[in-house]
Amino acid sequence: MAIDPRITSGIRVPDAGNVIAKFNQNMQNNAEQKRIAELHPLRVQQAEQAIESNQQGIDQNRATQRIQNIHQTGQRLKPIIESGDIATATKFMLDHVSSLQGRIEAGEKIDITESLETLQNLQAGNSQQVLQDINSVEGIINQQSGQRQSALKSNAPIVDPTSGQV
Repeated sequence: MAIDPRITSGIRVPDAGNVIAKFNQNMQNNAEQKRIAELHPLRVQQAEQAIESNQQGIDQNRATQRIQNIHQTGQRLKPIIESGDIATATKFMLDHVSSLQGRIEAGEKIDITESLETLQNLQAGNSQQVLQDINSVEGIINQQSGQRQSALKSNAPIVDPTSGQV
């Protein structure tokens, strides 16, 4: 029995170059996957650090905004107390606390501790304590503003007064 020539012509011999190239590509893919797996914990750590840093910034902004809000309320309240009209000052704080509670009920995250303390001091007749608290907040605001101005000055370019060059 003779071998049918169609059978032998249908068989292809594998190309060694293609097989080696495919093997090398698979090895490179495996090495890349291994490298990515090794970097994953570092990326997770970097992401966690970024989240923590962002949260600290958010917390700092909230604290700054809170102090500024307390300061603004104090600046509106101070002249009323200094005029001796404690009843009007107490009504002002009652309205203010009521407004803050409405915002809390609407979903805002607001700390009203200082407002409640101020209201209690006014109701107890401790208007001097309220004025001291208002002045303390003024000091904090002035200190913060001084620090910002100092930072701006230290980052400002130095200009030669005669030539005008930086």
